[in-house]
Formats: sequence, C-alpha cells, structure tokens
Amino acid sequence: LGANLNFISYETILHTQTYLIIADTLGSEKSQLLIKEELRKAIPKYQSQWNKNLASCYAEVFTSEELEALSEKHTALSYANKLVKYQDQIGESMRAKSTHLMQSLVADVLSTTFSKIAPEK
Repeated sequence: LGANLNFISYETILHTQTYLIIADTLGSEKSQLLIKEELRKAIPKYQSQWNKNLASCYAEVFTSEELEALSEKHTALSYANKLVKYQDQIGESMRAKSTHLMQSLVADVLSTTFSKIAPEK
C-alpha cells in the first residue's frame, strides 16, 4: 500500500515555487529527471515511517483479519465496499499523520536538487 509515496511526493514537488525555478534553469525534462533521481535516493529514508502511518490509518477502520484479506487478491473484494466507504476517513487520517513527513521529504529533495544547480559562490 505504501508504494504511493514516490508518486505523491513527486506531484507535490512539481507544484512548488522551488521546482519552477529549477525547471526554468534546467528546462522541464532535465529538471524532472533530476527530481526523480533525488527522490529515488531520498525515499528509503522516509518509506518506513510512511508505511507505519498508513498501516495505522487502515487499522483505525479495519481489523487485522480484514487487512490481511485486503492484501490477498482473492478475498479483497469482500471488503471493497468498506474500503470505499472509509477511503476519505483514511485519507484524512493519513494527511494528519504524514504532512510533516511529506514536507520534510519534499524539502530534502528540493534542497539537494537546488544545490546541484545553484552557482557556487
């Protein structure tokens, strides 16, 4: 479930002023490649906590048996309606638990990326 950290952080980065400066300096294609490379390096530092936060959010709504069933394709459908019903609640909980983590990840990636293109003084 935690595989979305890369996508969400990348999309967040693309909507920052710092990214716009980087893209203006390097061009869109080069800046995206550099951001993706820095994200690839940074994600492992944050992935474990992201996964813990996500598991905690799902545990607020599902029993351990239901979570196990959701992870198995052949039984996931039996809890699909419950997942849809509580999706917004899970999302809000994740946002509350992980905003600081996302801010730190985005700041780290942008700072590292920007330092690679900033002129030396």
